[in-house]
Amino acid sequence: MISKLSVFTLALIFSAKTIHSQVSNYTFSQSIGAYGAPNTGTLIGPSMQDEDVTQVTLPFTFTFNGTAYTTASVCSNGNISFAPITGSEWTPLSDNTTQEVISVYGADLGGGIVTFGTMTAGSNTIASCSSVAGYSVGDIIFDWNSDFGGITPTITAIVGNDIILSTNANNSDSFYTLIDQGSIRMDVSGTAPNRICEIEYRNFSRFNIDEVMNFKIKLYETTNKIEFVYGDMISPPFGGSPGEIGLKGLSLLDFNSRTVTSPNVWSTSNASSSITDYCDFDNSLAPASGQTYAWTPVNCVTPTLAIAQSTLFSCPGEPVTLTASGAMSYTWTNGPSTAQHTVNPLITTTYTLVGANSECTSTTTITHSIIASPAIGIVQSSSLNCAGTTITLTASGATSYTWTNGPATAQHTINPTITTTYTVSGSNGGACNGIALVTQSVIANPALGIIQSSTSICPGQTAVLTATGATGYSWSNGLTTASISISPTITTNYTVTGNNAQCTATLSVTQTVDACLGIKDNSIANNVSVYPNPFRNELHISNGGSGEMVITIADALGKTVYTTTVSENASQTIQTSALANGLYFINISDKNSSVTKKLVKN
Repeated sequence: MISKLSVFTLALIFSAKTIHSQVSNYTFSQSIGAYGAPNTGTLIGPSMQDEDVTQVTLPFTFTFNGTAYTTASVCSNGNISFAPITGSEWTPLSDNTTQEVISVYGADLGGGIVTFGTMTAGSNTIASCSSVAGYSVGDIIFDWNSDFGGITPTITAIVGNDIILSTNANNSDSFYTLIDQGSIRMDVSGTAPNRICEIEYRNFSRFNIDEVMNFKIKLYETTNKIEFVYGDMISPPFGGSPGEIGLKGLSLLDFNSRTVTSPNVWSTSNASSSITDYCDFDNSLAPASGQTYAWTPVNCVTPTLAIAQSTLFSCPGEPVTLTASGAMSYTWTNGPSTAQHTVNPLITTTYTLVGANSECTSTTTITHSIIASPAIGIVQSSSLNCAGTTITLTASGATSYTWTNGPATAQHTINPTITTTYTVSGSNGGACNGIALVTQSVIANPALGIIQSSTSICPGQTAVLTATGATGYSWSNGLTTASISISPTITTNYTVTGNNAQCTATLSVTQTVDACLGIKDNSIANNVSVYPNPFRNELHISNGGSGEMVITIADALGKTVYTTTVSENASQTIQTSALANGLYFINISDKNSSVTKKLVKN
């Protein structure tokens, strides 16, 4: 097994932030170009690297994520950082302890090329190697497992998939070998202010995988552009550790990375939706030589936000206007995308604002304080009452009270006929009042009605009164049924009380008793009578004579309004509710005589 070496952290030199471009706002492009010649610049770190971190001085000031840097830390695990790192960053983007990262292939990498073969004690041959790609005569083999007694062997020949060494092995082992020829180098090209700093990882491989990986990070002066260029890759038939590829700012929320998963390919990588996204790498899914990913910052001034309040303190529910300044555009969390935001807080509340100048944003908050109000309570003498019943509402929790449409006292006496909500405001002498509401539920009283079989009768006649609208009844004459029969001799008032189990109502009706004076015609031998007179809704005609009578009623203008015949010894009732009040004339005639008398309707 390859041991993991401890590393040291870097020191950062940076200027104050005046221009800020979050890495999530960097623009991205991908293309196929030329990888270029191997880097021959300064060697970074030891010749054999595994989880090493080396601080370097950059050839020019480079601005990343809005901060100007003159140093960086180069990690053998395929990334550089402008913030402290330890070397154990196998997932430098999604690792929540890392910041300000540029990851060309973030994974568990090591410098050198790996192959797997069989070693026999006393033999100088590593037989049946899994791959000899990248191996050459003269290469030095790193003795990880102390199989050569501390003597570093070199390759003297390669025959097929067998590697011949300069030294015999002391042990028999099925193991892997590592050529100690990996390197990280930094070089600079061009002239100021358009120089390019190039950091190349050459002949690297993922832990315990026989492969060859070559890639470069290019940092551009002035434009602060970042490029990843991938070179010749010899990959295994299986995946191994995928790489985290892209940029990361000061938090897990600020990233700009790529993802490649089959059947997609590296030339058409997609933008990551999660900072944990990655790019797969195996012999069917690898970047072509010259595959280039580029990120370019969009520089803008970071907003310096301020929020003004229309008042520093308010009572619960009162409107407060928050006014933002310092940016070109604004977005309030759970609010409008305008500078002003009117709120009605009930409790002390913190509001969050995001301000933007083009792609650059910043966030700030403001807390609006609420002055405590009295906690008002209301007690009802009864929560449920019949319509019109007197109820007492009693407020508590303050020293003074005001009822809406009511008294300025703690108690409020009400007589609601329908369910009603009442509001009281209470004060303890402070700036804010407490408010409480209570709903008084009302049960409707019975909607009583009385139906009369006849509104007017003669003395001794019977009429029927029928009460409606309730479930139980009690009449003023002591009867308890819905319908009662009455035979008053004079005009009389009758009262009924109805109930619906909880509530009652009372209604009265007048039963009119008429004198029922008849119309007598001496020429007809007192055999015809008409009553009552005056009449209201009914007129009764009785023929006790010896023949059929013809009855005609005309109004005061002589217009006939009713005509009928009444047989001998017969009676007839005329319904007259449709006739208007006033003077009428009734004519009674038979074959021998005729008489006309006055009638009055009132």
